[in-house]
Amino acid sequence: MKQSFSLMDCCRQLAHFAFHPKQEIRTRLNPGDAFRMLRSYFIIDFGISSVVAVLTILFLQQENIGLERISHKFEGFSLLLVGVLVLPLLEELIFRLPLLFKPMNQVTSIVLGAYCILFISFRSYTGFGPWLCILYSMMVAIALGIVCYQTLKRHEQKAKSLFKKYYSLIFYFSVCSFGFLHITNYHVETYLLPFLFLLTLPQLISAFILGYLRIRYGLLYSYVLHGMVNFFPLIIA
Repeated sequence: MKQSFSLMDCCRQLAHFAFHPKQEIRTRLNPGDAFRMLRSYFIIDFGISSVVAVLTILFLQQENIGLERISHKFEGFSLLLVGVLVLPLLEELIFRLPLLFKPMNQVTSIVLGAYCILFISFRSYTGFGPWLCILYSMMVAIALGIVCYQTLKRHEQKAKSLFKKYYSLIFYFSVCSFGFLHITNYHVETYLLPFLFLLTLPQLISAFILGYLRIRYGLLYSYVLHGMVNFFPLIIA
């Protein structure tokens, strides 16, 4: 039976998954179906996120300064390279790769996430130069990864069972982590604290849709959609 990728069917699939998130057997797509699937989910993701972002600007007077920040650091082709290819790949490996349980998936996410946190911390709170920050961050992150990998392999069946049991919590923790990571895209003042959910709602929506694609169709499709969603704001910026 040919799978439908109409907007209505895609919205229905997302709604069902929202109440019953679970690891699924990956669906293989031919090029035509892959194009139709990405087109529909792009329209849903970009459309809803754009409306929410506009409402945020109108009612909370908050613009996304993340775009402004990255466009000041990079320009032209390098801006597109970083925003459409590099950053989406990094974020997919950290947040979406571990949504399917394999020790190497979880360890890759932990190592990359730890490296990013350590590098930013070293650069912000020490007098180390950039290469020293890179070296120390890599050493600690790799050491942490080795310990995590050995632990997961030693208790793989138990970890897999817990992962399946608490999968809904794990999935939505990933979604929320990705969303609230992007709070740094805004000037957050005290009066805005009750509205943090609204500020990060576009990223939460994207994280949910990307997570669904990663589980249902594979990491490649969530990565491609992530790049597509980033492309148009970067062109405007």
